[in-house]
Amino acid sequence: MKFALIASVVLAFSASYAMGQVPKTVGKVPAYPGANLVSARQEPSEAELAAGKAPDFSFAVEKLWSSADAVDQVARFYAGRLGTAIGQEGGDAGELSPGQETKIGSAVDYYDSNGFEDWPQELRAGFSKRPKLSEDEGWARSASFSWAFKNARGDPYSFDLEIVDKSLSDEDPERYRQGTEIRLSVRMFNQERAMALLAPSAEDAKAYEAAKKAQDVAGVEMKKRSDEADARAEAQKAEAERVFGKAPTEAELGVPVYPGAAYDKDESALRSGGSTAHGRCYAYFVKSSGDIHRTIEDVTRFYEQKTKHKRLDLFAKDTSEIPIAYYPPKQEGDKSAIKDEIIVGFNGVKGIVSIWVLKDEGQTEAGGR
Repeated sequence: MKFALIASVVLAFSASYAMGQVPKTVGKVPAYPGANLVSARQEPSEAELAAGKAPDFSFAVEKLWSSADAVDQVARFYAGRLGTAIGQEGGDAGELSPGQETKIGSAVDYYDSNGFEDWPQELRAGFSKRPKLSEDEGWARSASFSWAFKNARGDPYSFDLEIVDKSLSDEDPERYRQGTEIRLSVRMFNQERAMALLAPSAEDAKAYEAAKKAQDVAGVEMKKRSDEADARAEAQKAEAERVFGKAPTEAELGVPVYPGAAYDKDESALRSGGSTAHGRCYAYFVKSSGDIHRTIEDVTRFYEQKTKHKRLDLFAKDTSEIPIAYYPPKQEGDKSAIKDEIIVGFNGVKGIVSIWVLKDEGQTEAGGR
Protein backbone atom coordinates (compact mmCIF):
# COMPACT_ATOMS: atom_id res chain seq x y z
CA MET A 1 0.00 0.00 0.00
CA LYS A 2 2.85 2.31 0.84
CA PHE A 3 4.48 1.72 -2.55
CA ALA A 4 1.15 2.37 -4.30
CA LEU A 5 0.90 5.69 -2.46
CA ILE A 6 4.39 6.65 -3.52
CA ALA A 7 3.62 5.67 -7.12
CA SER A 8 0.59 7.96 -7.10
CA VAL A 9 2.71 10.82 -5.76
CA VAL A 10 5.20 10.21 -8.56
CA LEU A 11 2.47 10.46 -11.16
CA ALA A 12 1.04 13.58 -9.58
CA PHE A 13 4.37 15.44 -9.65
CA SER A 14 6.02 13.85 -12.66
CA ALA A 15 5.51 16.97 -14.73
CA SER A 16 7.04 19.34 -12.15
CA TYR A 17 10.31 19.76 -14.11
CA ALA A 18 9.37 18.13 -17.39
CA MET A 19 9.24 21.49 -19.17
CA GLY A 20 12.97 22.15 -18.81
CA GLN A 21 12.79 23.82 -15.40
CA VAL A 22 15.40 22.05 -13.30
CA PRO A 23 15.64 22.76 -9.53
CA LYS A 24 17.95 25.74 -9.05
CA THR A 25 18.12 25.83 -5.25
CA VAL A 26 18.56 23.21 -2.57
CA GLY A 27 15.05 23.88 -1.31
CA LYS A 28 13.54 23.11 -4.69
CA VAL A 29 14.95 19.58 -4.73
CA PRO A 30 12.14 17.26 -3.57
CA ALA A 31 12.58 15.60 -0.18
CA TYR A 32 11.83 11.90 -0.07
CA PRO A 33 8.79 11.18 2.15
CA GLY A 34 9.75 9.84 5.56
CA ALA A 35 13.52 10.23 5.03
CA ASN A 36 15.55 11.31 8.08
CA LEU A 37 18.08 14.13 7.73
CA VAL A 38 21.43 12.79 8.94
CA SER A 39 23.70 15.76 8.23
CA ALA A 40 23.86 19.08 6.38
CA ARG A 41 26.72 21.46 5.73
CA GLN A 42 27.54 24.47 3.60
CA GLU A 43 30.96 26.03 3.10
CA PRO A 44 31.08 29.01 3.15
CA SER A 45 27.63 30.32 4.01
CA GLU A 46 25.65 32.21 1.40
CA ALA A 47 25.66 35.26 3.69
CA GLU A 48 29.45 35.25 3.85
CA LEU A 49 29.65 34.84 0.10
CA ALA A 50 27.19 37.70 -0.52
CA ALA A 51 29.06 39.98 1.88
CA GLY A 52 32.36 39.24 0.14
CA LYS A 53 33.82 37.81 3.35
CA ALA A 54 34.23 34.28 2.07
CA PRO A 55 37.91 33.37 1.54
CA ASP A 56 37.08 31.35 -1.53
CA PHE A 57 35.06 32.07 -4.67
CA SER A 58 32.93 28.93 -4.56
CA PHE A 59 30.62 27.20 -2.15
CA ALA A 60 29.34 23.70 -1.56
CA VAL A 61 26.18 22.35 0.00
CA GLU A 62 25.81 18.73 1.03
CA LYS A 63 22.82 17.04 2.66
CA LEU A 64 22.51 13.43 3.69
CA TRP A 65 19.29 11.53 4.44
CA SER A 66 18.49 7.92 5.32
CA SER A 67 15.35 5.99 4.44
CA ALA A 68 14.00 2.58 5.35
CA ASP A 69 12.61 2.15 1.82
CA ALA A 70 14.42 0.27 -0.93
CA VAL A 71 16.70 2.15 -3.30
CA ASP A 72 14.43 1.07 -6.18
CA GLN A 73 11.49 2.95 -4.65
CA VAL A 74 13.56 6.03 -3.90
CA ALA A 75 15.03 6.13 -7.43
CA ARG A 76 11.59 5.77 -8.99
CA PHE A 77 10.29 8.60 -6.78
CA TYR A 78 13.02 11.02 -7.87
CA ALA A 79 12.74 10.06 -11.54
CA GLY A 80 9.09 11.04 -11.40
CA ARG A 81 9.48 14.19 -9.34
CA LEU A 82 12.38 15.46 -11.44
CA GLY A 83 10.60 14.61 -14.67
CA THR A 84 13.33 12.42 -16.15
CA ALA A 85 13.57 8.86 -17.37
CA ILE A 86 15.88 6.27 -15.86
CA GLY A 87 19.04 6.16 -17.95
CA GLN A 88 18.46 9.52 -19.68
CA GLU A 89 21.58 11.44 -20.65
CA GLY A 90 22.02 14.91 -19.21
CA GLY A 91 24.22 17.40 -21.00
CA ASP A 92 27.62 19.11 -21.07
CA ALA A 93 27.68 21.89 -18.49
CA GLY A 94 30.76 23.35 -20.14
CA GLU A 95 28.70 24.29 -23.23
CA LEU A 96 26.09 26.30 -21.32
CA SER A 97 25.64 30.04 -21.82
CA PRO A 98 24.38 32.32 -19.02
CA GLY A 99 20.77 31.50 -18.22
CA GLN A 100 20.89 28.01 -19.77
CA GLU A 101 20.52 24.61 -18.11
CA THR A 102 21.16 20.96 -18.95
CA LYS A 103 18.68 18.14 -18.92
CA ILE A 104 18.51 16.00 -15.80
CA GLY A 105 20.60 12.95 -16.50
CA SER A 106 20.41 9.70 -14.59
CA ALA A 107 22.31 6.45 -14.26
CA VAL A 108 21.68 3.19 -12.41
CA ASP A 109 23.98 0.41 -11.24
CA TYR A 110 22.17 -2.94 -10.86
CA TYR A 111 22.93 -6.02 -8.82
CA ASP A 112 23.96 -9.14 -10.69
CA SER A 113 21.15 -11.52 -9.80
CA ASN A 114 22.58 -14.54 -11.60
CA GLY A 115 22.43 -17.54 -9.29
CA PHE A 116 19.81 -15.87 -7.09
CA GLU A 117 18.61 -19.27 -5.89
CA ASP A 118 22.06 -19.83 -4.34
CA TRP A 119 22.04 -16.59 -2.32
CA PRO A 120 21.78 -16.86 1.50
CA GLN A 121 18.20 -17.34 2.66
CA GLU A 122 17.90 -13.96 4.41
CA LEU A 123 19.13 -12.09 1.33
CA ARG A 124 16.72 -13.97 -0.93
CA ALA A 125 13.86 -13.21 1.39
CA GLY A 126 14.74 -9.53 1.59
CA PHE A 127 15.21 -8.99 -2.12
CA SER A 128 12.11 -10.99 -2.99
CA LYS A 129 10.00 -8.41 -1.16
CA ARG A 130 11.61 -5.48 -2.98
CA PRO A 131 10.08 -4.00 -6.13
CA LYS A 132 12.53 -4.16 -9.03
CA LEU A 133 13.46 -0.83 -10.59
CA SER A 134 13.65 -2.64 -13.95
CA GLU A 135 12.09 -5.96 -14.81
CA ASP A 136 14.84 -6.54 -17.34
CA GLU A 137 17.81 -5.40 -15.21
CA GLY A 138 16.57 -6.33 -11.73
CA TRP A 139 17.26 -4.63 -8.39
CA ALA A 140 19.20 -1.38 -8.22
CA ARG A 141 22.44 -1.11 -6.25
CA SER A 142 22.59 2.65 -6.70
CA ALA A 143 21.13 5.45 -8.80
CA SER A 144 22.21 9.00 -9.51
CA PHE A 145 20.64 12.15 -10.97
CA SER A 146 22.66 15.16 -12.08
CA TRP A 147 22.05 18.50 -13.76
CA ALA A 148 23.64 21.91 -14.09
CA PHE A 149 22.76 25.50 -14.99
CA LYS A 150 24.33 28.94 -15.24
CA ASN A 151 22.74 32.01 -13.73
CA ALA A 152 22.40 35.29 -15.61
CA ARG A 153 25.94 36.27 -14.56
CA GLY A 154 27.39 33.04 -15.88
CA ASP A 155 28.13 31.37 -12.52
CA PRO A 156 27.86 27.59 -13.02
CA TYR A 157 25.87 25.46 -10.55
CA SER A 158 26.02 21.66 -10.47
CA PHE A 159 23.58 19.34 -8.65
CA ASP A 160 24.34 15.68 -7.92
CA LEU A 161 21.80 13.42 -6.20
CA GLU A 162 23.16 9.99 -5.26
CA ILE A 163 20.96 7.17 -3.97
CA VAL A 164 22.80 4.15 -2.55
CA ASP A 165 21.50 0.84 -1.23
CA LYS A 166 22.53 0.26 2.40
CA SER A 167 20.64 -2.99 2.91
CA LEU A 168 23.77 -5.15 2.93
CA SER A 169 26.49 -5.18 5.57
CA ASP A 170 30.21 -5.63 4.99
CA GLU A 171 30.54 -7.10 8.48
CA ASP A 172 27.72 -9.63 7.94
CA PRO A 173 27.29 -10.26 4.19
CA GLU A 174 24.40 -12.68 4.76
CA ARG A 175 22.31 -10.14 6.69
CA TYR A 176 19.61 -8.05 5.03
CA ARG A 177 18.38 -4.81 6.68
CA GLN A 178 16.62 -2.68 4.11
CA GLY A 179 17.77 0.92 3.93
CA THR A 180 18.84 3.64 1.53
CA GLU A 181 21.21 6.63 1.72
CA ILE A 182 20.30 9.80 -0.17
CA ARG A 183 23.04 12.39 -0.70
CA LEU A 184 22.55 15.78 -2.38
CA SER A 185 25.65 17.77 -3.38
CA VAL A 186 25.54 21.26 -4.88
CA ARG A 187 28.54 23.22 -6.15
CA MET A 188 28.71 26.83 -7.31
CA PHE A 189 31.57 28.82 -8.82
CA ASN A 190 31.42 32.63 -8.51
CA GLN A 191 32.84 34.13 -11.70
CA GLU A 192 33.21 37.72 -10.47
CA ARG A 193 35.03 36.78 -7.27
CA ALA A 194 37.21 34.37 -9.19
CA MET A 195 38.29 37.04 -11.65
CA ALA A 196 38.94 39.50 -8.82
CA LEU A 197 41.01 37.01 -6.85
CA LEU A 198 42.89 35.76 -9.88
CA ALA A 199 43.64 39.19 -11.33
CA PRO A 200 47.43 39.78 -11.12
CA SER A 201 48.86 42.61 -9.03
CA ALA A 202 50.91 45.40 -10.64
CA GLU A 203 54.08 43.73 -9.38
CA ASP A 204 53.03 40.36 -10.81
CA ALA A 205 52.14 41.99 -14.13
CA LYS A 206 55.57 43.62 -14.29
CA ALA A 207 57.30 40.33 -13.53
CA TYR A 208 55.19 38.62 -16.17
CA GLU A 209 56.17 41.16 -18.82
CA ALA A 210 59.85 40.75 -17.93
CA ALA A 211 59.59 36.99 -18.15
CA LYS A 212 57.75 37.23 -21.46
CA LYS A 213 60.45 39.52 -22.88
CA ALA A 214 63.19 37.11 -21.80
CA GLN A 215 61.24 34.26 -23.32
CA ASP A 216 60.91 36.14 -26.60
CA VAL A 217 64.67 36.80 -26.69
CA ALA A 218 65.36 33.14 -25.98
CA GLY A 219 62.91 32.18 -28.71
CA VAL A 220 64.73 34.33 -31.26
CA GLU A 221 68.06 32.78 -30.29
CA MET A 222 66.63 29.26 -30.51
CA LYS A 223 65.21 29.99 -33.97
CA LYS A 224 68.58 31.35 -35.07
CA ARG A 225 70.31 28.16 -33.92
CA SER A 226 67.64 26.04 -35.53
CA ASP A 227 68.03 27.90 -38.84
CA GLU A 228 71.80 27.49 -38.68
CA ALA A 229 71.43 23.76 -38.01
CA ASP A 230 69.00 23.46 -40.92
CA ALA A 231 71.44 25.30 -43.17
CA ARG A 232 74.28 22.97 -42.15
CA ALA A 233 72.07 19.96 -42.78
CA GLU A 234 71.14 21.25 -46.22
CA ALA A 235 74.80 21.91 -47.00
CA GLN A 236 75.74 18.38 -45.90
CA LYS A 237 72.91 16.99 -47.99
CA ALA A 238 74.09 18.90 -51.03
CA GLU A 239 77.69 17.79 -50.42
CA ALA A 240 76.57 14.17 -50.01
CA GLU A 241 74.63 14.38 -53.28
CA ARG A 242 77.64 15.89 -55.05
CA VAL A 243 80.03 13.24 -53.75
CA PHE A 244 77.83 10.17 -53.57
CA GLY A 245 75.05 10.98 -56.01
CA LYS A 246 76.77 9.12 -58.82
CA ALA A 247 78.44 5.75 -58.57
CA PRO A 248 82.22 6.00 -58.95
CA THR A 249 83.94 4.12 -61.72
CA GLU A 250 86.25 1.26 -60.80
CA ALA A 251 89.17 3.51 -61.77
CA GLU A 252 87.97 6.18 -59.38
CA LEU A 253 87.14 3.60 -56.73
CA GLY A 254 90.49 1.86 -57.02
CA VAL A 255 88.98 -1.59 -56.38
CA PRO A 256 86.88 -3.94 -58.50
CA VAL A 257 83.11 -3.99 -58.06
CA TYR A 258 81.42 -7.35 -57.67
CA PRO A 259 79.47 -8.15 -60.85
CA GLY A 260 75.80 -7.27 -60.44
CA ALA A 261 76.33 -5.28 -57.24
CA ALA A 262 74.10 -2.20 -57.04
CA TYR A 263 75.47 1.12 -55.81
CA ASP A 264 73.58 2.65 -52.86
CA LYS A 265 74.19 6.41 -52.66
CA ASP A 266 72.11 6.90 -49.49
CA GLU A 267 73.93 4.13 -47.64
CA SER A 268 77.25 5.50 -48.88
CA ALA A 269 76.47 8.96 -47.49
CA LEU A 270 75.17 7.48 -44.24
CA ARG A 271 78.23 5.28 -43.74
CA SER A 272 80.46 8.27 -44.43
CA GLY A 273 78.63 10.35 -41.86
CA GLY A 274 77.57 12.87 -44.46
CA SER A 275 81.13 14.18 -44.66
CA THR A 276 84.34 13.34 -46.49
CA ALA A 277 86.70 14.86 -43.92
CA HIS A 278 87.92 11.47 -42.68
CA GLY A 279 87.48 9.39 -45.77
CA ARG A 280 84.59 7.80 -47.53
CA CYS A 281 82.59 4.61 -47.62
CA TYR A 282 81.12 3.50 -50.92
CA ALA A 283 78.33 0.99 -50.31
CA TYR A 284 76.99 -1.66 -52.67
CA PHE A 285 74.52 -4.47 -52.13
CA VAL A 286 73.93 -7.82 -53.77
CA LYS A 287 70.49 -9.43 -53.75
CA SER A 288 70.52 -13.13 -53.07
CA SER A 289 68.80 -15.32 -55.62
CA GLY A 290 67.91 -17.86 -52.97
CA ASP A 291 70.69 -19.20 -50.75
CA ILE A 292 72.07 -16.17 -48.92
CA HIS A 293 75.02 -18.16 -47.57
CA ARG A 294 76.00 -19.14 -51.11
CA THR A 295 75.86 -15.49 -52.15
CA ILE A 296 78.13 -14.54 -49.24
CA GLU A 297 80.65 -17.19 -50.23
CA ASP A 298 80.59 -16.06 -53.87
CA VAL A 299 81.25 -12.42 -52.87
CA THR A 300 84.05 -13.23 -50.42
CA ARG A 301 85.73 -15.61 -52.86
CA PHE A 302 85.61 -12.90 -55.55
CA TYR A 303 87.45 -10.42 -53.33
CA GLU A 304 89.96 -13.01 -52.15
CA GLN A 305 90.91 -13.59 -55.78
CA LYS A 306 90.98 -9.89 -56.68
CA THR A 307 92.85 -8.67 -53.59
CA LYS A 308 95.20 -11.63 -53.22
CA HIS A 309 94.29 -11.49 -49.52
CA LYS A 310 92.64 -14.12 -47.39
CA ARG A 311 89.64 -12.73 -45.60
CA LEU A 312 89.73 -12.02 -41.88
CA ASP A 313 86.49 -13.19 -40.31
CA LEU A 314 84.70 -10.66 -38.14
CA PHE A 315 81.96 -11.22 -35.63
CA ALA A 316 79.41 -8.72 -34.41
CA LYS A 317 76.54 -9.26 -32.00
CA ASP A 318 73.23 -7.47 -31.46
CA THR A 319 73.23 -5.75 -34.84
CA SER A 320 71.28 -6.25 -38.05
CA GLU A 321 74.39 -5.50 -40.13
CA ILE A 322 76.81 -8.40 -39.55
CA PRO A 323 80.38 -7.95 -40.88
CA ILE A 324 81.59 -11.36 -41.98
CA ALA A 325 84.76 -10.70 -43.94
CA TYR A 326 87.43 -8.03 -43.92
CA TYR A 327 90.17 -7.35 -46.45
CA PRO A 328 92.84 -5.06 -45.03
CA PRO A 329 94.38 -2.26 -47.11
CA LYS A 330 97.77 -2.41 -48.78
CA GLN A 331 100.62 -2.50 -46.30
CA GLU A 332 104.13 -1.20 -46.85
CA GLY A 333 106.01 -3.59 -49.09
CA ASP A 334 102.78 -5.23 -50.25
CA LYS A 335 102.61 -5.42 -54.04
CA SER A 336 98.87 -6.03 -54.33
CA ALA A 337 96.82 -3.40 -56.15
CA ILE A 338 94.36 -2.90 -53.28
CA LYS A 339 94.75 0.42 -51.46
CA ASP A 340 91.56 0.39 -49.50
CA GLU A 341 89.68 -1.62 -46.92
CA ILE A 342 86.85 -3.86 -48.11
CA ILE A 343 84.18 -5.24 -45.79
CA VAL A 344 81.58 -7.79 -46.83
CA GLY A 345 78.55 -8.00 -44.55
CA PHE A 346 75.11 -9.53 -44.31
CA ASN A 347 72.06 -7.39 -43.51
CA GLY A 348 69.52 -9.71 -41.93
CA VAL A 349 66.74 -7.12 -42.01
CA LYS A 350 67.07 -6.30 -45.71
CA GLY A 351 68.13 -9.83 -46.69
CA ILE A 352 71.06 -8.57 -48.79
CA VAL A 353 74.84 -8.85 -48.89
CA SER A 354 76.57 -5.50 -48.42
CA ILE A 355 79.96 -4.47 -49.78
CA TRP A 356 81.69 -1.42 -48.32
CA VAL A 357 84.84 0.10 -49.77
CA LEU A 358 86.45 2.34 -47.16
CA LYS A 359 88.77 4.91 -48.71
CA ASP A 360 91.21 7.11 -46.86
CA GLU A 361 90.75 10.65 -48.25
CA GLY A 362 94.48 11.06 -48.67
CA GLN A 363 94.92 7.91 -50.70
CA THR A 364 92.62 8.48 -53.64
CA GLU A 365 91.81 11.01 -56.29
CA ALA A 366 88.17 9.95 -56.29
CA GLY A 367 87.40 12.64 -53.74
CA GLY A 368 88.01 15.29 -56.38
CA ARG A 369 85.03 14.27 -58.50
